[in-house]
Amino acid sequence: MTMADIKSRKEILAAIAEFDRLGRDRFLKKYKFGPSRSYWLAHQNKRYDSKAIIGAARGYARPDLGPMTADEFSGGEATVRRKLEELGFVVGVVASDKTSADKLAQGSRAFLLTWKESGWPHSNILRMLREFERQGYVEEPWRLRAYRQAKPGDRVWVLKQGTGPKGIFGVGQIVSAPRLGNSGSGKQQMMAPIRFSQFADPKKQLLIGDKEIHQILSETQIRAQASGYPLSNEQIQVLEQRLPSESGAAPLILAADSDEQPFNPSNIADARERISRTIAQRRGQKAFRDLLIAAYEGKCAITGCNVLDVLEAAHIYPYRGPDTNKASNGLLLRADIHTLFDCSLIAIDPATLKVIVAPQLRTSTYKQLHDRKLRVPRTTSQAPNKEALIMHRSGAFSIS
Repeated sequence: MTMADIKSRKEILAAIAEFDRLGRDRFLKKYKFGPSRSYWLAHQNKRYDSKAIIGAARGYARPDLGPMTADEFSGGEATVRRKLEELGFVVGVVASDKTSADKLAQGSRAFLLTWKESGWPHSNILRMLREFERQGYVEEPWRLRAYRQAKPGDRVWVLKQGTGPKGIFGVGQIVSAPRLGNSGSGKQQMMAPIRFSQFADPKKQLLIGDKEIHQILSETQIRAQASGYPLSNEQIQVLEQRLPSESGAAPLILAADSDEQPFNPSNIADARERISRTIAQRRGQKAFRDLLIAAYEGKCAITGCNVLDVLEAAHIYPYRGPDTNKASNGLLLRADIHTLFDCSLIAIDPATLKVIVAPQLRTSTYKQLHDRKLRVPRTTSQAPNKEALIMHRSGAFSIS
């Protein structure tokens, strides 16, 4: 069994991105897996075949070994479920008597949860935030008014109400069936265990801000006294579009998949537009990229490359909103180095600020970067944050 090679959420997210890009049938065919029989992985209002995702994720974690095959698994799908839950993902049960395999990839419901400081102290939010920052997710039961409609894997969005700006500050999924519990008011109410994959301090940061949320939700929803009503499909789609990426990185395209479509001259104009958008997104938000270009004097922090067209703004700690767009949480990197950094194939030693190249790359042209000293900004406050480097390093390869 080689699931131990998958050590962080990044590899799972990369496999999910590939699943979305290829579609379910092609993804399963490529990795030679059948449909899930017992469990599915729930992520961002979609369902995925859990075993196939794990198999593909091993290929991202260990390119030298490649994806896991179905024959390499032992312990059944329950073992896969434990691995995914250890990494903070939600896993649901496939109801084979009611749900056909073709429905696995269909979307789930989504619910709007609410928070108001007068009803639940801000100290509870800070407690959750500390746990989230420690392990990359946090679980907490939450009041759910429409509990009869809810099921594990359904998406939830938490809205800040009360004084000041309103907006979304938490996104997650229902872990298990709602049940009676103490809501904090002393009353027994139906509560749903929620696993949050994105979470922020609503007093400092909103994932979707006041202006946008007033365009998406009705005034009745924004002022609702009860927490946990369903959202419409249209609202779900807009919320997903406005939400910052969990990984902060564009999905990787494997070389084997890069030329799958036949050449069509009529598509050239559209392709140019898509390429321009992809480059802009990959480079990072303009203000953040401009900040890093100034801090690193227009040169890659690792290679010294000074061609601005291929330099990108890389987050050390994944993007969680505007507060993470600080120079000390960023590195100006050449595009290929940025990809390797996001895939944890290159890291920075927090103590020495020297580059560490993954063992599987040390026979490639990237071996010359191993042990190279990182270029840092002249301004001390803009230098890479040590704690952020430690967090990135902890999710990277284990051998230095």
